[in-house]
Amino acid sequence: MLPMLWDVFISHASEDKNEVVRPLSRLLEEEGLRVWLDESELRLGDSLSQKIDEGLAQSRFGLIVLSEAFFAKSWPRRELSGLVARESTGEKAILPIWHRVDQQYIARYSPIIADRLGISTERGLQQVVREILKVTGGSRKATAQQIAGRYSNSFEFPIELITNAEAAIRKLSQMDSWRKLKPKRDTSRSDVWIGTDSDCCIQVLYSLYAPLALFHQRQYALTRSAATFHFEAIVRLEILKSALYALTHENQLASSDPALAYTPRVPEWRRKRASEPERYWWQGISDDRFLEARDFLLAQQNEGYPVEVCDFSTFAATYHEAYNSCGRPQQTIGLLANHLFGFSPKTRPVYWRLLLFWSRIYNLYQKAVSEPFQKIEEVNEEFRLQQPLKFSASEVKTKYLPEPLQDTIRATTNFWESFIYPTLHMEASQVFRKSNSL
Repeated sequence: MLPMLWDVFISHASEDKNEVVRPLSRLLEEEGLRVWLDESELRLGDSLSQKIDEGLAQSRFGLIVLSEAFFAKSWPRRELSGLVARESTGEKAILPIWHRVDQQYIARYSPIIADRLGISTERGLQQVVREILKVTGGSRKATAQQIAGRYSNSFEFPIELITNAEAAIRKLSQMDSWRKLKPKRDTSRSDVWIGTDSDCCIQVLYSLYAPLALFHQRQYALTRSAATFHFEAIVRLEILKSALYALTHENQLASSDPALAYTPRVPEWRRKRASEPERYWWQGISDDRFLEARDFLLAQQNEGYPVEVCDFSTFAATYHEAYNSCGRPQQTIGLLANHLFGFSPKTRPVYWRLLLFWSRIYNLYQKAVSEPFQKIEEVNEEFRLQQPLKFSASEVKTKYLPEPLQDTIRATTNFWESFIYPTLHMEASQVFRKSNSL
């Protein structure tokens, strides 16, 4: 795999260079981002196609400046095709910027891109930069606090967020909570995205997703600092990554042996999920949708200080406001809370697996904090020992579950061994070997 040398690749038509591309590139570089721009990276004698292909492959994101000039030319559209191909693997790569065009115009040339949330240059380039920074991991301007922690061998993460999430998972295992999550609105209607404003739903939503939102916001900076982390910090980092990965790759949990019938992305999904929610109700969330919703859970801090989770009362007020509104805010929060409307283990079997996987992962994380692992094999052994929710099979009546509890445990173990542990083993082993060679 090629190293990611740039944060963003700017694909554009030359007609937009002076008005948009050059000033945008300068603003992004002032925020500390590494920007691939043709006039900066191409040299006399370079192969144009080869250099652009390298730039696309070695950039984390592609900023696509969509304009009339862009769609009139073949070369920018070729770059767009390359980024679309990258996304076919599930990787988010395209960040659309609309320049003097609207969604209807873009749809004439690329319906797939028109369906993406884009930022218009009409809002000003400073706002465009702010939206880009939300995706790329924030500004890299060196503050005193960042410089002090840049070469740290570990990191801190609020353990109370983990324990609160565990409490929310236990709450969702209780029948009393299922009744409180029953929708108050007709969720089969196309204008309804939030099914209920019950206190139970809001509290569970906040507790479940607060640690994921905070980690998602810090993930890029933590990953870039991982080169100096000790073994125990790498283990904790990969455990937190796995919790977020499971949410955005719930289809892999569904297909883990024993596989569940799960096809939520189908025509007429609203009608189908009403009669067969266990199969057609979307029980995960895409990374870009989670990115949109994440900031509802975060509090803005003064420059130079890390972002933290907002307090519950602030989030509850935001939720109620979205519930009583229409349009984007209701849809954004609704997609985050979607799994909870009408939840029971039988109606959301994939999400039930996700909850039990989180329970095992969060137990593992707390173990890694209190008694740091000395060998990578210990992490795998400890995960296999973790019993989700810390209850026995006899405490959960089989008739309320979509599958025997042991099958759910087996599926989450298979998910761990197929998709999580190989990466954790590779990352942690590299650090372990490096530390032993010093």
